[in-house]
Amino acid sequence: RVAWVGGHLDFTDSAKRALEQSLRQALALEHNYIGTDHILLGLLADDKDPASRTLLRLGVTPSVVRTRVREQLETAA
Repeated sequence: RVAWVGGHLDFTDSAKRALEQSLRQALALEHNYIGTDHILLGLLADDKDPASRTLLRLGVTPSVVRTRVREQLETAA
């Protein structure tokens, strides 16, 4: 969730965490940009976060998704 406050975007704590994790993922992969794939990895960085829990409820293992996304990033490089 994002709110427009005083001329800047105000992110919730969970949105900030996801963006921070996205940056960490991009840096770990030695990428100089943050793409949607890094954002996905950031959202799935912790199995206790809502995105990971949602995948688990759907029968999808977050660690498998993370592995596949990283494989695709390495193949694309």
